[in-house]
Amino acid sequence: MHKLIPVLMLICLPLVLVGCSKDREKQSDASNLFDQASPESSVIIMSVFDGTTGTYGSFCDLEEEQHIVDMLNRVAAVKTENWTPELIKFPAYGFEIGSKDGNGYRAFWSDGYLVMRDGSVYKFDFDFAKIWNEHEWRELYKVDALAEMPAGRYLAQNENGWIAENMSLANELTGPAYITMKCIEWTDEIIRYELENKGSADWMYGDTYSLEVMLDGNWYSVPMNCDLNYSFKSIANYLKPGETVQGSVSFTGDHPYYSNLPKGRYRLVIEGVAMEAGEIRETVSDKIDSLMEKFPEYFGLSTAKGLEVYVWQMGANSYCCGVMGGTNRTKSLEELMNLKAATVDEMKAILSTYDIAKENIIVSMWQNPISSYLGEYWIVKEDEDPDMVEKRRQEYTDMLREMIIGDK
Repeated sequence: MHKLIPVLMLICLPLVLVGCSKDREKQSDASNLFDQASPESSVIIMSVFDGTTGTYGSFCDLEEEQHIVDMLNRVAAVKTENWTPELIKFPAYGFEIGSKDGNGYRAFWSDGYLVMRDGSVYKFDFDFAKIWNEHEWRELYKVDALAEMPAGRYLAQNENGWIAENMSLANELTGPAYITMKCIEWTDEIIRYELENKGSADWMYGDTYSLEVMLDGNWYSVPMNCDLNYSFKSIANYLKPGETVQGSVSFTGDHPYYSNLPKGRYRLVIEGVAMEAGEIRETVSDKIDSLMEKFPEYFGLSTAKGLEVYVWQMGANSYCCGVMGGTNRTKSLEELMNLKAATVDEMKAILSTYDIAKENIIVSMWQNPISSYLGEYWIVKEDEDPDMVEKRRQEYTDMLREMIIGDK
């Protein structure tokens, strides 16, 4: 019998090792999607939406918050690309908690799918209903649409555009009738507007604004981008009687409040005053498609030697543009005459399709023979210093470059 003991020990040893291996495999399946959560410096906010209304509440208990985060991090998450808002089933849940980088987590869960604030979607098997039902939530308040839940932008839009039933109806306009707002420019990149006080009293307004879209005969609030936290400056501006002021809203930059909007009819609202309704805008992809039909020769150019943009004027405020691949030589008159006139906005959109550094795009002014307009930068005055002429032309070229590429 003594001789059998070592044999039995050898038989048992592999069994123990196999068991440990399985435990490690289970650990490696953990997603750690919330590994940067910081319960020590934030509360948990949860929300539930039943298909008609939603309820938000907060919960604060460091030990229990950490327990919930640990449970979430142990869930195996499988990223998926096939999720759409049409797959949402109710009740659906929102989960929010602060993070070490200061941005925080904002996630939406429904029927086994977790939508993160950056738009990524995971299959995620977790019982959020149990977390909601087992805790007491403070500061409860109601919401009326899915778009008001975490990651709301992704819940209110599919490949066909906005989903009205998932969005909030816009509030009634409450701004004074003597304040008007006029649209100066509305493109894929920027809105420029002018406010005017036609009344007899000062008007106070802040930096807040919102976008609304017309769907099925009603105005709906457009949900903001979800990727970072957004806030407006708490300041007071005053517009005196008879005064006008211009402002802008950008759709570009590192983190715009709104961007990549589906095609539709939009209006800008500032303190209850709306832009004149009826502004129609296209998505970038819609615009590119139409430009490819209109200017096929401006797409697919070789960028090995950069791109050359030529600008000519047909009037004081009328600019035309054309683009060719760089060749390290002076273009012939025939080549320049064959350039098809694109507007500045059209040229901006065309250039956006190229993966090329700004410094590799040359912008040059050109006096088109078919134009009767002669700008001052072309005129050389009698006895004028050649250096001043060159300076004036360089300033003009710099202005064109800023207008088309935006170096500054």
